[in-house]
Amino acid sequence: MKHSKLVQEKYEIINQISNDARTILSVVKCIDESEKLSENIVLKECVHSIVDNKCFSACSQLHNEFKIASQLDHPNITRPIDIQQYYKGGCMILFPQANCDGFDLFTKSVPQIDIIKNYLRSMASALAYLHKMDIAHNDFKLENVLCFKNENGEIEFQLSDFGFSYSTQNKQEQNSNRIKEWDFRATQYFSPSIYSQISKKEFTENCEKQGDIFSLGYSFFIVLFQRRLSLKHEFTSDSPIYKNIIKFGKSFIQQKLKTSVQITQEDYDLCLDLLIKMLKKEDSERITALEILEHPFLKN
Repeated sequence: MKHSKLVQEKYEIINQISNDARTILSVVKCIDESEKLSENIVLKECVHSIVDNKCFSACSQLHNEFKIASQLDHPNITRPIDIQQYYKGGCMILFPQANCDGFDLFTKSVPQIDIIKNYLRSMASALAYLHKMDIAHNDFKLENVLCFKNENGEIEFQLSDFGFSYSTQNKQEQNSNRIKEWDFRATQYFSPSIYSQISKKEFTENCEKQGDIFSLGYSFFIVLFQRRLSLKHEFTSDSPIYKNIIKFGKSFIQQKLKTSVQITQEDYDLCLDLLIKMLKKEDSERITALEILEHPFLKN
């Protein structure tokens, strides 16, 4: 699948990042100098039907992403540059270009402990901000964390991709339009309560917010151990490793899992304590975003 004619005429396609059923993500450069976008940017386009130019469900996610993210103001959240909707050929949204995403950063080399702490602080801060506004991200994963290098060469983390986000106070939206879209998300990052409530088609406010925390904990596990907590397309609550972590806690991790991260024993003990609290099975027992920021591991 190719970008629409409008995009091809307006932008130079530098690199195509991904291409799924209806959405294409590319690094582009604006050909028209009058638009004042001299640097490379990321363009996400939902390509319309060739027959009747109708929008697909991916378009509604794109529209929702701009609606939510453009109103947010937090240093660890990526704000879109612009959106263009309902033109002949598709709908598109523009973003600043990052150096890489969290998955590439943390899985292609062993990260330093200070970078891991910075990552957790940044994401917990972003989630605390969202949850205070009664917004659940609903699709947290390492691939949706963008990494930017500042002028000092330090990595700054920003949460992106708000296509599945919405206010947890909007019950009608929760139980109608959004409910079916859980099927499109990374099942490995689902909390046990999200998994169990998918079949019920009813999500509580706490379930979704705390689902974000579980997903952050899942990403933390990947960062520490360079492996996933569950198999591909397997719900984490069915994973033998997860069941043993819930049953035996820190002792199981220390005996059965090894990290390549250079970390002191004191920090490692605190690190595992935080990880287990983020992965708690029950939503009511799981740590909150604000509590993560106050945890000794991030204060140490």
